[in-house]
Amino acid sequence: MVFTGIKHWLAIIFYALVSLVLVACNAGESQNSPIFDGDSDLDHIEGDNEESDLEKDGSSRFLIDIIPFSRLEASDTKRDFFPWPVESQDAIATIRDDNPETSWKIPENSETTLTVDLQPWLHEQVDLDIVSMSVEGEIVKLTLSLLEACQGQVKQSLIWEDARENHDLTGFSAGCIQLQFQTQGPVSLSRLTLNAWVPEFSIPSEPDVPIDTVGPLFPQSGVIEGFYGVPWSWGERYAMIERMAETGLGTYLYCPKWDDKHRRNWREPYTETEKSRFQNLFEYSEASRITFLFGISPFIDFDASQDEDYETLKNKATEFTQLGAGGIALLADDIEFDTEHPVDAEMAAIHVSVANRLFAHLQILNPTITMMFVPTVYSDERIGMFEDGIDYLNALQDLDEGISIMWTGPGTSNLTMTGSDLDEFVDTTGHKPVIWDNFWANDGGDGFTGRILLGAFSGRDETLIPAVSGIMHNTSIQGGLSRLSLGSFATFMQAPGQYEPPKGRDMASDWEGQSGIRPNDSNENDIDTLRFIMELFDGHAQEDTGHRKLEAAIDSLIQKLKSDSDQDLDEVFDLLPLFGRMAAIRSEVHHSALAPDMVDELAFPLFKIQYEGEMGLWALRALAEKQGGESGNDSLLKAEDAREHSIENRFVFSSGKVAKLLDAVRALRVADQNVTTLSFSQPEQTCVTHEKWTWSPSEDEVEFFVFGLADADAGDSIVEWQPSHSGHYRTVLVGMRQESPLAWGFDISEFVCESVHSTNEE
Repeated sequence: MVFTGIKHWLAIIFYALVSLVLVACNAGESQNSPIFDGDSDLDHIEGDNEESDLEKDGSSRFLIDIIPFSRLEASDTKRDFFPWPVESQDAIATIRDDNPETSWKIPENSETTLTVDLQPWLHEQVDLDIVSMSVEGEIVKLTLSLLEACQGQVKQSLIWEDARENHDLTGFSAGCIQLQFQTQGPVSLSRLTLNAWVPEFSIPSEPDVPIDTVGPLFPQSGVIEGFYGVPWSWGERYAMIERMAETGLGTYLYCPKWDDKHRRNWREPYTETEKSRFQNLFEYSEASRITFLFGISPFIDFDASQDEDYETLKNKATEFTQLGAGGIALLADDIEFDTEHPVDAEMAAIHVSVANRLFAHLQILNPTITMMFVPTVYSDERIGMFEDGIDYLNALQDLDEGISIMWTGPGTSNLTMTGSDLDEFVDTTGHKPVIWDNFWANDGGDGFTGRILLGAFSGRDETLIPAVSGIMHNTSIQGGLSRLSLGSFATFMQAPGQYEPPKGRDMASDWEGQSGIRPNDSNENDIDTLRFIMELFDGHAQEDTGHRKLEAAIDSLIQKLKSDSDQDLDEVFDLLPLFGRMAAIRSEVHHSALAPDMVDELAFPLFKIQYEGEMGLWALRALAEKQGGESGNDSLLKAEDAREHSIENRFVFSSGKVAKLLDAVRALRVADQNVTTLSFSQPEQTCVTHEKWTWSPSEDEVEFFVFGLADADAGDSIVEWQPSHSGHYRTVLVGMRQESPLAWGFDISEFVCESVHSTNEE
């Protein structure tokens, strides 16, 4: 589908210019295919999995690559076209995305650090083995620092003489590994492998194949991987299919626009290794009772005047059905820019003829084969875009009734959709459509305007269900986050008449919270974290992302500040905990058990949230100072600094509401309203894992909230916490008194927790 949700003309122009540059740079090259010669994602356990001689607490240990399950961070990433890196192509997470054409771009002539934190996953140090990488460019010096806790005491510092050769770490252990790169010229790292001996119980299992004798509840509803951008990784596909099977969704359509062999060079065959990876995925889908549709988009340059192109198409479709695909999808969307043929009845007749002919052939091979067709005219809106658009649509009446037509509805993306919105389409074509829903599509202008769309499914009612053959979602570029948002759609499908978006958000958070990197642990904290993240990024293709309660409170507070009359400031006490949690959210997520792909995709967006939270906290402190007769200038400067950092981050959040609050506070006159600014003592810096850590921030009788420390208790004016694992933590404490005299304040602290053994060594 065409890019959706672009609301700013600047983003359109900027993205178009950059796209032209990228196309020119990639001319004659394969564009970011997700397929490459390599092993399956599920083959993450090295060797034959036999029990090793290593024992600890009665637990067998196995040698595996720990990079897929660790927390990865980079001190910097090179920027080319934008003042930010393009995350899906350049960020640190690309070293584990299955795609050798993406890589971490290390800034030129710099000293840059890559951090591998094992503690959120393993909660302990592990014995290391071999480390290796795939790297291009000149590395002047590469140092490995081994630590028990990130940003803690360095245990050993080793020189890796040649990064193109394996480095043996046998005999060393660590809970955190830092690689310091000194580079000369451009350097890119596309793969990092670090083998270590880990406890058996900590090894994430392969995706479970659900035992389901009934089959999917919604056979023709599910997921489309059909966006413009770097396709999902193989691991994300497996995880998505697992989520679909859990929730009753039945169809997965593979058609990413940037898989060159799907679209631009559709005649080119996949390699044997690529086909093997598809076959494994098809088998897993079938075992999960999911119909996997393999998409082909040939109509950009399909030559109907000779049979050679049809034979190429037929052979490719036949091969993939024989490999195990449950069906084929033919796509003719967004071809008007690449073909000289007008969009009219003649074009439709070619599309229909090819689809019918291919379907008849495939039915002979497999009578249960599924086939879908995406027309060039795929919405009511696009009928009017072409002079003969209605003629194209009329010609679809001749499409075999066994082929499902995919249709986006009134527009490419839609705020609402009901059964009656499809009456004209059904009357014209004689087909019930399968809806191609772009509710969460964020590929439009994503290189400029970053939109994380995690709004709970909404705007569709129960009348849509009998009017369609199914509902398929072309979700976001981010595969892990798409898995999260999809849960709310599955909740809608299970009971459309009783569905409410908050229920969808709760169910989506619950499903994803069960599938983290420590499945045996309690996941209530992770579920709550996911719910908060969905609230922060509450938005979809037709609605900007933001936290709705925060926005309402800011609007109300600004109105009060602009009024000359004395009014209560209740909104301050609603906003303080929100801003506090936002300012600590990156630490909260880092130390959670959330799936690594989820954490990777949130890395850059959560910087935005952190800066917005800090801006809000300093703005409210300046408000307290001004209401207490002080200038508030220092706090305003700190708020302004946070705003500058937020501006440098491309992701959008709440339409700049926090900055508007800052402006309103700055414009406020100094007055003596009997408001006090609270100050707090610094927390204890000695922090030992599994031992109680306490903090008495203030002797004042105030209400405390503490963020960034899982399961911390802030009752009775004392913060108590027992860290489960080592590492660097950021905590935000918010204090408030809502009785006269009003008072509020906050503290942002950072410290390192290490094990008692590490502390004794120091």
